[in-house]
Amino acid sequence: MNNSIERCIATFLVQRDMPKDTSPLGGKKIDLSIEKRPTVNINTKKDLDEYLKKYFSKLDFNKTGICLSGGIDSALLASYLPKNTLAFTLKYPETEGVDEVNQARIYADKFGLRLIEVPVTFQDVLDYQDDLMLQKGEPLSPIEIGLHKMAVRALDFGLENLITGSGADLCFGGLFNLLSKKWTNEEFKERYTFVNPNKVMKVEAEPYDFYKDYNDEPYFKLDEFMSEIYGTATTKYFNNAMKLAGITLKAPYEYIHRDFELDYQRIKNGEEKYFLRELFRERVGDLFVPRKYPLPRPLKIWANYYGEIINKDIFYEDAYERCTRDEEKWLTYSADHYLYLLRNRCFNKYHRIYTTGVYDMFHIGHLNILKRASKMCDELIVGVTSDDLVSYKGKQSIIAFADRVRLVRALPFVTKAVVQENMDKVAACKHYEIDAIVVGDDWKNTEKWNNYEKQLKDIGVDVVYLPYTKRVSSTKLVEEIKHK
Repeated sequence: MNNSIERCIATFLVQRDMPKDTSPLGGKKIDLSIEKRPTVNINTKKDLDEYLKKYFSKLDFNKTGICLSGGIDSALLASYLPKNTLAFTLKYPETEGVDEVNQARIYADKFGLRLIEVPVTFQDVLDYQDDLMLQKGEPLSPIEIGLHKMAVRALDFGLENLITGSGADLCFGGLFNLLSKKWTNEEFKERYTFVNPNKVMKVEAEPYDFYKDYNDEPYFKLDEFMSEIYGTATTKYFNNAMKLAGITLKAPYEYIHRDFELDYQRIKNGEEKYFLRELFRERVGDLFVPRKYPLPRPLKIWANYYGEIINKDIFYEDAYERCTRDEEKWLTYSADHYLYLLRNRCFNKYHRIYTTGVYDMFHIGHLNILKRASKMCDELIVGVTSDDLVSYKGKQSIIAFADRVRLVRALPFVTKAVVQENMDKVAACKHYEIDAIVVGDDWKNTEKWNNYEKQLKDIGVDVVYLPYTKRVSSTKLVEEIKHK
């Protein structure tokens, strides 16, 4: 399969995913499938009840929490958990309208769970999107940002596992707008397409047509497509977010094989996931569970922060204005940013990388770029600028070199921290046998680093520009301290 970058991007826009082997990274992508377990046949509500009791009996709830939304999926799971289990729910402060926190609090109070609200804003997009893309090897769905912040929050409480309701929609008829009718091949293709690539891409690129594998007459093979394409993509969203934080995804619905036919007429009439609701009522009584709609993440507000299109040779400059829906804008933004990382070699794998810095007033920006660099190589060599060289540049460090270098050496992903006594990058790369040098993307296209690129290219060393954390710098910190 010819994985041209343009064709892969077009495929993502159409399907909100790069299914199967359509990533330009090919076989280098990380495996984000769920842990292998035998499937369980479920035919009756008693079967499901016994399965969930057995599943949760094996978990250590000192190390396990639950992602609790306002819907029936996680509400049913929550009814099986011990009292005082930690429950995390997402809150989008920038969103007007539906807020799932109130409904999640009703469940938490009913079952004696400890509810933790996790606010998600566009700043979290800026903080997490690069690492999530670098791990996944693909652009993102917006839910991955919130799920990852939830997983990071769970780590703060010493947890190792998070339970989610993923898999319930497919298994028990939650996607009522899709599952409640039979589609012809062309009807479904038009209905499911998220972004028409021709709308936002100036380069003509035919997306991979996975629909053709599920075409049938007279109707599209909906169940197979949803299981193999939609289901796989959804699992990746959850597992990517959890895995990056070091949290294990626990998704009991993912291992269920439904051994009976759903009553699609009931689903069409508004009884989505009626099987789960009936079991919930048997366990809990008439506690109200609203119909679940997708959580309205603040994509309309976030679109104000996307800025200009970066890859103007691929996307129209007015690509965002060409989009009619907020999710189209997000997917275009994510694809554009992913392409930026790809073109800056951020996904490459090297043996030894070199980067340098003063690392005065060590902050999250330093940590981000060093962690990202470490994921791209086997060995990370960090040059810490000497006090003399800092003075030569007309500045003065707050923290002495001996302390700065000790701090960098203490980072577990740094192979070696060395002194940077001069600005000769070529000599340093030769001395340490470096394959690539990493620097923040604020230096890209500057005269200084354009010259470095030419010099380093002559000795076979790549220059990789990693996104830097714009909201913080040592200079800003010093200024803030002075004014306090």
